[in-house]
Amino acid sequence: MTAISGAVDSVSGPELPELGVGITYSSAVEPLLDRDSDLVDLIEIEPQTTWLETRSGAEPYRVIDQVVEHIAKLPFRKIVHSIGAPVGGTVPADRAQLKLLRQTIHQLDTPWLSEHLSFNATPDFRTGFFLPPRQTREGVETSVAAIRHLGQMLQVPIAVETGVNYLRPRQDEISDGAFVSAVVENADCGLLLDLHNIYANAINGRQSVDDFVAEIPLERVWEVHLAGGFEMDGYWLDAHSGALPDPLF
Repeated sequence: MTAISGAVDSVSGPELPELGVGITYSSAVEPLLDRDSDLVDLIEIEPQTTWLETRSGAEPYRVIDQVVEHIAKLPFRKIVHSIGAPVGGTVPADRAQLKLLRQTIHQLDTPWLSEHLSFNATPDFRTGFFLPPRQTREGVETSVAAIRHLGQMLQVPIAVETGVNYLRPRQDEISDGAFVSAVVENADCGLLLDLHNIYANAINGRQSVDDFVAEIPLERVWEVHLAGGFEMDGYWLDAHSGALPDPLF
């Protein structure tokens, strides 16, 4: 997945650096980075992939320090993309994760943190998968409150990622673009525009890419994700695999 990050020029947005073109970090890409270091300007880190779950009450996660230290020494600007504190639901982020996210933000000197406009837990159980929030007035208010809370806890600008939605649109819900627009405008936050997610939603019968982009505040887009997927059982899956589909490119 590629991350393209840029400066913000909006009335209410923070002053952020222009970062250029990047790639999500994995040890598998290190040979590429070693051989052609000028291909990218930054690497995007998913911090939860550098933690081990201990199942201990006091310290439920253990950071693999040598991995984080290695990443910090790589000669690229870093940006943090969280995958464990989504902002589309009513369950607040795990305090232990917030503590480690603050630590990672400080260690990697990241200008903002991005998180998913989705949810993965209810008061009764964890879903095991990112699910889309209800696109209603209440859904907007829930997401806005979660984004504000995350920003207050981490003390860093927050960008939210446009999610994948494999469900049919419901009559009582607003469109995908209108929902995202209402959330980021009311939360006064940035937007991580994942174009493959929007492409997958369109292929699967939701809002077209053009209509979605026309409804969102483009001045709030801080970062763009690009990826590939594949078709299975009549759905286009956001699998983060393969080349970019030609229509998306």
